[in-house]
Amino acid sequence: MRQDLDQHIIDAWSNLETRALTANPYSSPDFVLPALEHLTPASNVIFLLVESGRLHAPRLHALGVFEQQGPSTAFPLRSLSSYFSLHTFLGGMMVDNEAPGQALAAFFDFLAKHSEDWHAVKFTHRPADGTFSAMRDVTAADTGLQWHELETFDRPILRPNLAGEEFLRTKLRSRNKDCQRLLRQLAATGKKVEWRFLRGDQIKDANIVRFLELENMGWKRARGTSLVSHQSENRFFIEMMTRFRRRRQVFMTELCLDGQAIASTTNLISRDIGFAFKIGWDNQYAHYAPGILNEVEFIRNAPQVCPDLEYIDGGTLPGTFIDKLWLDRRKLATGMYPTTTLGEKALTAMKVIRRLTR
Repeated sequence: MRQDLDQHIIDAWSNLETRALTANPYSSPDFVLPALEHLTPASNVIFLLVESGRLHAPRLHALGVFEQQGPSTAFPLRSLSSYFSLHTFLGGMMVDNEAPGQALAAFFDFLAKHSEDWHAVKFTHRPADGTFSAMRDVTAADTGLQWHELETFDRPILRPNLAGEEFLRTKLRSRNKDCQRLLRQLAATGKKVEWRFLRGDQIKDANIVRFLELENMGWKRARGTSLVSHQSENRFFIEMMTRFRRRRQVFMTELCLDGQAIASTTNLISRDIGFAFKIGWDNQYAHYAPGILNEVEFIRNAPQVCPDLEYIDGGTLPGTFIDKLWLDRRKLATGMYPTTTLGEKALTAMKVIRRLTR
């Protein structure tokens, strides 16, 4: 457990991201460090590292970022919670794809042996399908920690190799026709309609500034939830985007009229997986549904513009318009590992209360 991170650890953390068994940009130092700088008081945040090798040049096998939580209505005892900022959309921790079982065993063994500090460890919206998920919970059980699932949901994903014209024609036929009609209406205004895909250093500061303007339009500005509504969130976003742009691990899509974006998205990349992050559109063109037009054009062009990505995670909760456009799914779950008998009893009682309340 380390409170202080020197550059060696940060470099090892960045390298671990390229080898991680599960891709997650929200666990990247390029996301977490700006978030800790601008969004979250760092005093309650701790880093748990699994290392091996020499003292001065260890190899990093796993890293988790956690917040220490006091008793609350959600859980009445002290606990650890995986770091989940205001703008985090996927939880979990980084584990090396080389000997992941050993790294997980060391991690859960540490938690079990330090149960006097925390009565449970919570993970929010972490991946719940695939071989890693099963390995993780079996390894935890071997150390005496049982996973208690509190919530699951399916999140939309888009596979670029299955997208394109054929996908739109066969899977989204009615939507595609509507969007083609709206694009023709936009073109009839006399302005040039253009769709753009920008990645890495193709993204200029002007693109980021315009995105922030678009994201601040409409209901987000009215509710005070846009990024520019809060200086800290605005600074976080610019620093985070700068870091990901430097590594070409970010892409944007834009729908433009006469070169001016009227809809824009920002998307992060970790390993070979994309992650939809934020969207914005000009509400004076709301009649043309520019946000949806932008997404449909991305589906049309995805096989050509991002063939190296296995899929793009929609980054949403159920009920958004992306559900109707991106038709594949991945499963996410929220839950806890009790680390003490008292924590087990408290969590069991909380689950009973939740069921009765429902």
